[in-house]
Amino acid sequence: VRQSPCPVLIVNRAAASFWGDISNVVFATDFSIASDKAFDFACKLAGQTGCELHVFHAQNTSLTPTSKKFDQDDIEGRIREKLRFSRGKYAAKMDGIKNYSIEVWEGNPYTEIVKYAREKYSDLIVMAQDSQNPGSQTHELGSTIKQVILRAGCPVLCLNK
Repeated sequence: VRQSPCPVLIVNRAAASFWGDISNVVFATDFSIASDKAFDFACKLAGQTGCELHVFHAQNTSLTPTSKKFDQDDIEGRIREKLRFSRGKYAAKMDGIKNYSIEVWEGNPYTEIVKYAREKYSDLIVMAQDSQNPGSQTHELGSTIKQVILRAGCPVLCLNK
């Protein structure tokens, strides 16, 4: 999958509407260059099918040994900041897409992506693979996309180029 020169659709569980029309697409972003390419693909898909496009970012709130401790006010401030950034980055590029939403949630990214897609009755999740480490020479997918593939209730479209 990582070495594929084209998008790869992984169908672990087909959505009920997968065999019919696509009505809801979730684009999960981490604001990377790879995610920008995935966003372009999601926009083209939404424009051609007339489906709803849901732009989603999961603000990771887990602490690592090098991270500072966040209180709830800090977390909510970061969410507002990412939401403003998301709207500025993506809304102007969705010309011609009538139905879209842009949301930011807090939590573990793969868990929140899967929950958000379920809430939106998503037929497809579009995301970049291993976008946090685009120069990686391993054949492994990033942990977030692996977990989304394993847990999502719909197909996942992975883009790497």
